[in-house]
Parts: sequence; C-alpha cells; structure tokens
Amino acid sequence: MHWLAWLLLVNAGVVLFVRFFGLIEYPPYVQMVSFPTWVAASLALGAVIELFRRHAELVAAHCIAIALIMFLQPNMKSDWPVTTTGTEVEVLTANIKMGAAIEDLVALIVREKPDIVFVQECTQLCADALESKPIKKLLRYQVLDPRPDSAGAAILSVFPLSTPTELFRQSAIGSGFAMPEALLEIPDLGTIAVKSAHPFPPVPQYERFWASGLAALAKFSMHYGSMPVLVAGDFNSGIEHKQFRDVMDSGRLRDAAAELGISKPTWSMDGRTYVEATLDHVLFSGAVARSYLLFGLENSDHKALLVTVRY
Repeated sequence: MHWLAWLLLVNAGVVLFVRFFGLIEYPPYVQMVSFPTWVAASLALGAVIELFRRHAELVAAHCIAIALIMFLQPNMKSDWPVTTTGTEVEVLTANIKMGAAIEDLVALIVREKPDIVFVQECTQLCADALESKPIKKLLRYQVLDPRPDSAGAAILSVFPLSTPTELFRQSAIGSGFAMPEALLEIPDLGTIAVKSAHPFPPVPQYERFWASGLAALAKFSMHYGSMPVLVAGDFNSGIEHKQFRDVMDSGRLRDAAAELGISKPTWSMDGRTYVEATLDHVLFSGAVARSYLLFGLENSDHKALLVTVRY
C-alpha cells in the first residue's frame, strides 16, 4: 500500500502543476482540476495509509498537498478600478441540455424578466420557443443560432443589438459549438460587446478544441479595448483552469460570483451532487456585480445564473 500513497501524492502534484500552468497534454488532468475535493479525499486516503505505517514525513506531505489543493486557489477577485454611472442590467444565462429545459427557461424568463439572456445548447425547438409571442414581447431583439444536440446558442435582449462580423469563427476554433456575439446599445450607457460562451468540453483527446474555444473568448474580450464587454454562459471550465483565467485577464473581466464572494457549483453529473463543478459564469468589464442567484432547471444538468450588473 506504500506505493499507492506515493502514487496519490504524485497525482496531486500533477494536478497542481496543470492547474497553474494550464497544460492540456496530460489527460485526464484537465478534467481532474475541476474536482479539488476528490483529489483532496484521495490524499487523505494516502495520509491514513502512511499514518498506519508510521511515516510521519509522508503524512505531513499529504496534509500539505491537501492544503494546497483546497486552499491555495487562484485569486479571482478583480482589483481593476471601475467607475459606474448607476445603470443596472439583469443578465440570465442557462445551458438547457440539448433543448430539454426550454420550458423551464421560458417560465424563468417570464417570471424574472431579465434584460439580457444567453442560452447554450439551443436546438430548433428552443429557437421556436424563444421566438414565441410571450418571449418576443419581453426580449424583442434576438440572435439565434439553433443547432442539433449541444451545439446551438442564442442571445436575447430588451436592448437593440446588431451582429458584427464574427471575429473568431468556429471553423478556426475547431469545433461546431456556436458562440454568437453582438453589440448592444443601452440607453444612457452606450455600446456593449456581448458573447455567449460555450467552448467544446475538455473530453479526453479533444482538449485542444476546448483550449482553442477559450482562447477565442480571450481574444474577443480584449478586442474592443475600452468598450465594456459581457461574456456569459457555460465555459466548461472555471477558476482552476489557467485557460479560463486567461479569458479574464485578457479583457480585465470580473467574475460576478467571485466579486460577491460566492462559490457554488453550477453543474452536476446527472444530478449527482458528489460530482459537481462551477462551469457557468457571467464575466464583464466596466461594471460591478450587485446580485447573484442560481435557479435549478428540472431538465438540465446546469443551473441558470441571474446576475445584476451595475455599469
């Protein structure tokens, strides 16, 4: 069993290395960094093994690794200065699991009446529902890109929007996942560049598609210079991934949850709360977060995020 304790310790070291340097060549570590609790639990097992073997130095090494995995998280709270004018915008984002949760989303939109909505995994059935009279009445301006299965997406807004020439097409990214973008015109504020985030998931052997999708989001976030940027959706990544942190750094974006000191999972595997991660985010520049709410969607493995942003 001594070899197992060493293996678990080395495994944790690789997880930490991948977390901070963003390497994608070593599956399944891109996935493992999203589950620090599981890695810490494996280290606890190794510590118990060495405790019984009376190897105090290795028990200490496992405990130090647990502390690093659980508590030495990258800092997500922004210290970039921002000046606000008092204009508040409610942003809703939801992954509706291949369109299955569209009825849940429609009900949520009607109840909460957000100003901007980002939808991931929007099928043609989803698009038809979003173009229905009740939703059109609330969110008149829409960019819809419905596709089969998980690939579609949409942006809806109460504010006028225009669709620019897409800066970073999916053919260049290497996946068929839609990530539509638009320019919003908000009264008394001006133009905001917005984009729905949904890079390809980092499944083994497809990590390069995932990384290139996040790189495209990073390029988008810094393209508009001083113009406020809003990127929201299912990033298939989080604080633990350097590629996600690069998206934030590139455009000096703020994460709504981090700004408000909230750390809650937004995704679980088939409803299993012991396999969950924070994959959905609302990132923005030129503003501050005022509120952050999560809503369960009965037919989706993701929760919807409703964030109030003050510009």
